This record gives sequence, structure tokens and C-alpha cells, in this order.
Amino acid sequence: KSQENTIHSIENAFTSGYRGVEIDAWFVKNEFFICHDSNLSCNELLLSEVFYSFPAKYFWIDLKNLNLKNKDSIAEALNKLGKEKSTYIIESKNGLALRSLSKRKFNCSMWLRSTSIPDSSSKYIKKIFYQNAEKFLLTISDFQALSMSEKAYHNFKDDLNWRFPLHVWSKASYSSPSYSKLLLDTNIKIILDDQELYNQDILILR
Repeated sequence: KSQENTIHSIENAFTSGYRGVEIDAWFVKNEFFICHDSNLSCNELLLSEVFYSFPAKYFWIDLKNLNLKNKDSIAEALNKLGKEKSTYIIESKNGLALRSLSKRKFNCSMWLRSTSIPDSSSKYIKKIFYQNAEKFLLTISDFQALSMSEKAYHNFKDDLNWRFPLHVWSKASYSSPSYSKLLLDTNIKIILDDQELYNQDILILR
């Protein structure tokens, strides 16, 4: 296995035929640190190093701490990295901040927060609030995609009558029935988590 969050692990992904790689990033002190956790306990690989090493490769960047306060600084910092915007997409649960990046011509995918809220009486009001807020935001935004888990897709696909392509995160293998069902929807870009090759979330884009 490759060590997580390294240039070597990303290189292995592309060598293995992966069309794109998902990385988690935190924006701290004008730098993008590649790490899943907010304490940045993993190797301090920088997004600038990744972009420099793979200038033409495609990346899906889960920007963990995008918000309304740092959105302008993030946009400026991304532009300074100089990577062609068509070669990466930014994902976030913060739809309002993400909309600001989208208006600046960054490719953006909003994670539907409402699909992660359980159907329980105690969470009902919260779920309805997020659903309505997301629907309104999507009518006024120009995102390139929507993101959700495979479970959420199967639970909510009948309600997903949006004009956006879907990024569906799946832990299924190529040979599983679950993967075959996803293939039937041509509007989906399937994201596969390859646990056998990597310690981190390195994903394939169909």
C-alpha cells in the first residue's frame, strides 16, 4: 500500500488507470494542506506540490473549511497556483461560499447536506430546512455537479430532478450489483473508493 497523502500514492493512482483523484484540503494561513482531519495530523503535503507534480491531471478537491469569511482568500490562492480550472473541481457543503467560487468560474460540486440527515422526528425540521435552502440555492447557482453518498442517491434519486450531473461516492467494486445499478444512470459520475490499493481515499471518476 502507498502511504496516504503523498505524491507517490497519487502517482500510483494515475498509473493504475484512475482518471481522477479526490483529495481533502484545508485552507490554513494561505496554504492548502492535504489532510482529512482538521488537526492536520497527516503528512503536510501541500496542494501546490500536487498541482505542480500533476499539471494536466484531474482532481476533485473536498475543501473542508470553505466558508463565507475565507472564500475570497481561497479564490485568490487557487488562482495563484496557476492550474487550469478545467482540470479540477471543488466540493463543499457550504453552498453559499461555493456559489461565490462558481461565479468566479471555478468548477464546483455542492455536497447535498440534507441527504446526510436521518429521517427521524427529532431531525425533521432540520432536514426540511436544508432541503428547501438547497433547492433555492440550486435554482440561482451554476454549479457543475451535486455530490452525495451512494446510499443517499438510492434513497433520494426520485427527488433529484435537478439539471446537474451527480457525483456519487461508492464503496462498491466493479463486479458488485450496486455498481451495476449506478451504471444505468447516465447522469452519474461514479466515485469508487479503492481500499485495496491505498490507505487514503483515492477515487476513480467514470
